[in-house]
Amino acid sequence: MTSTFRLELLKPSQYHIWDDLVDNSPQGTLFHKSWWLKTVAEKRGTDLCLLGVFRGDDLVGGCSISEEKRFFFKLAFSPPIKSATAYGGIIIVGSDAKNIKKNEFMNNSVIESVSDYCLEHYDYSQILNSPALTDIRPFLWKGWDESVYYTYILFLNNFPSLKDLSLHYDGSVRWSINKAEKNTVEILTVNDDIDLIYDLLMESYAWHKEDAPLSKNLFTALMKELNNRGACKTYVAYHDDCPISFGTFLFYKNSASYWLGGSRRDTLNLEGSSAVLGHALKEALSDKISYIDFIGANTHPIAKFKSAFNPQIIPYYNAEWAKLRTKFAKSLYSVF
Repeated sequence: MTSTFRLELLKPSQYHIWDDLVDNSPQGTLFHKSWWLKTVAEKRGTDLCLLGVFRGDDLVGGCSISEEKRFFFKLAFSPPIKSATAYGGIIIVGSDAKNIKKNEFMNNSVIESVSDYCLEHYDYSQILNSPALTDIRPFLWKGWDESVYYTYILFLNNFPSLKDLSLHYDGSVRWSINKAEKNTVEILTVNDDIDLIYDLLMESYAWHKEDAPLSKNLFTALMKELNNRGACKTYVAYHDDCPISFGTFLFYKNSASYWLGGSRRDTLNLEGSSAVLGHALKEALSDKISYIDFIGANTHPIAKFKSAFNPQIIPYYNAEWAKLRTKFAKSLYSVF
């Protein structure tokens, strides 16, 4: 049955049909768009491969791959690592069909095509899918390993008013936002001060004793692309004219994503982070955004903060495979 499907490595001249697929796929996100992936590849010095799965003349699915070489190993990552790219993996054209067998046939055929390509061409592959891909069994049937990650999603279209949204939060959030207001914390939209935003990001990761999720060079390039497309807003909390917290939110297909955020350690008691997220949610509700993905609930402190806004917890799935002789390639992951 899979003979009706074929996989092609898309040429740059075909990237527009990839972007059309992203727009028409339930799994498609801003992180799957070719301009995002090209920017990451250029700034990180990696090779971008867009694997397109065709049925006849129609592109019906695929997967973006960031190729990296380490020592004698050829490695595949989707999404690219060290790029603050939240999701990658399989995308499949949307379908109105309610026939489970037909939908699973399409899903399985696309995943099998991508899996076969990766097994043939790479020593190690890691494919982290967006939450909308709920069935990765074809990877498991091909011998891949599975792991589960979590994010939070708040469906704003459930709330007819800001009051309803506010009452939905845990009481601790309302207390934090009120405290920020009493402390005269002010929230401003700051999209063009890259140095300010990145400095706050670096400071936040430094006091958590973690590496920043992307370089300043890549962050600057992505922010330029995002701002040119009107696809992001960065809210900064100020106290006495001093920036104390920030949150950068991305917008795509009537949804929002809480992409990056952070705070200065010495001003945590001013509740700037809660004020920033509360302000962003208020504006998103006013703009009739249908839902916001908080992107990530996989570390306890972050999950504790985000869960207080009372979102739904949603799993998403990672598939990983390594050749027997290159199992230790996985141990190289932390140095990429």
